[in-house]
Parts: sequence; structure tokens; C-alpha cells
Amino acid sequence: MIDINPPERRGKAMALWGMGAVMGPILGPVLGGYLTEFLEWRWVFFINLPVGIFSAIGLILYLPESGGQEPVRLDLMGFSLLALAVGSFQLMLDRGQLLDWFQSAEIWTEATLAATALTVLVIHTATYRDPFIRPALLRDTNFLLGCFYGFILGGVLYGVMALMPPLLTDLMGYPIKLVGLIAMPRGIGT
Repeated sequence: MIDINPPERRGKAMALWGMGAVMGPILGPVLGGYLTEFLEWRWVFFINLPVGIFSAIGLILYLPESGGQEPVRLDLMGFSLLALAVGSFQLMLDRGQLLDWFQSAEIWTEATLAATALTVLVIHTATYRDPFIRPALLRDTNFLLGCFYGFILGGVLYGVMALMPPLLTDLMGYPIKLVGLIAMPRGIGT
């Protein structure tokens, strides 16, 4: 946002981006609750379609061409290894309780895949000329502490946010649209 806007428009651009980031946690649970209650849970995923189309049109109309700048090269290997590690780890955490954790061959496979991809990513990052994750960023103490505290805060916020709807619907018997309304103040607080 800072790179593509002149100094006099940066505040307005960042405020617009921030408004979108804040409105998602407020409206998302409510819309998701109503869609699930009155249609079906699969419709929750289609809510991203108009947002994606609107975003693509906005990018096409307002994003300037990178005139004169050297294009940034993507380290496809580093990106793929990171995606594989995070995806495998996420699958392991999502399905672990259902499959009795490490009593399941699937969980062992996902854990091994995540650990292997992460190990190869670290080696690739240390040896590649222009890696996807630049180690020089981690030498900045402020950036490193920001990443650490962001990780802790994200784990606390999103962990509770992910566990609250099943608790309210499965254990306490709340209707799903009420669960969406209960989750809305959390977004307002953010």
C-alpha cells in the first residue's frame, strides 16, 4: 500500500485497507451463521466470490504498472516448501483428534511431511541466493519480536475463535445463527 500510493494518499489507502480487515471479523460470523442456518454450510465459501471479483476489478483499474522497476523473482521452491509444511501441519492439527493423533498412519504421514518440508526449507533458505524468506529480516530485533508476539496473539485470538462455534453448537445446543451473533462482538473489539 505504501509503495503504490503517493505520500498524500497513504493514510487514506491504509484506512481503507484497515476497514476491510476489521469488517471481516465483524460481519463474517453473522453472515456465515445465517447462510448456514437458512441455506447450507457450503454457501459460506461462495461469499468470497463477489469479494474476489470486486477485488480483481479494483486491481485491474487502480493498480499501476511497475514501470521501470525490476520485477521481483519468486523463489518457487521456497514458496512451495513453506506451503507444503504449513498445509501438512494444518491437516495434522485439523484431523488429529478425529484419528486419535499418532495412532493413525495419516497423522504420521502429515507430521513427517511437515517436518521434512520445513527442514528442507531451512536448508534451502540458508543456501539459495535469493530465498523466499530472507534471513536478514530476522536479524532485526523489532521485526523478530513483532513476529513472535503476532504468533502468540494470533494463536490466542484465532484458537478461541475456531473453538467457540463447535463448543456453542455441539455442547451447549445453540442455533448456528445465534453463534454468529455471539461471535460478532469479538470482531468489534478487534
